[in-house]
Amino acid sequence: KRRRIVLKKIGILGGTFNPVHSMHIRMAEKSREIMKLDQVIFIPSANPPHKSGFEIESFLHRFNMVEIAIDGIEGFSVSNIENKINHRKSYTVDTLRALKLIYPDDRLYFIVGSDCVFQVESWNNPDDIFMLCELVVFERPDVSTHEELMEKIHYLEKKYSAKIHYLGPFTENVSSSDIRDRINEDDFKIKDLNDKIIKYIKENDLYKEQDGKL
Repeated sequence: KRRRIVLKKIGILGGTFNPVHSMHIRMAEKSREIMKLDQVIFIPSANPPHKSGFEIESFLHRFNMVEIAIDGIEGFSVSNIENKINHRKSYTVDTLRALKLIYPDDRLYFIVGSDCVFQVESWNNPDDIFMLCELVVFERPDVSTHEELMEKIHYLEKKYSAKIHYLGPFTENVSSSDIRDRINEDDFKIKDLNDKIIKYIKENDLYKEQDGKL
């Protein structure tokens, strides 16, 4: 008898992770639990089109910090795939296409905050994005009303035949930029950062002020 191929459900959590923090981890854990994902892959952006260079630490440092943050969590991994794609900017659609070559028969679930729901049509090739993956959406309190978000989700589902899974609100809103602002304080202890990441930041002298900016 021919063996039946069991499709895997793979979560994708992309971001600058500058630095990775507790909310990223909780989003991944909640997605895995509710969507019954087999694994979650964290994908640090190599050269995100919407960020200016001075704000972002090197890919290697951001990759290393994610590796530290997910160490010991079963089913979590980090990929350097965006650093391998030779484009001047890291576009979501290119990353998804590359992942689909690695996981041709599996289902990809792209984990995002609700801000991305309102931005996705401005991204490169949104039609292809919705063909390559299903969206897993967490509602952020600072983006829109719940009604506006659900209206946008229904609109995208209808226009693109998109599959979008709404997983509810995240009442807390941890911000990497707020964390970076506090790193230069004398008493540097942040509850949303893993202690090992704090140690890594200190040892590598990351996020120091440059011309009054971070």
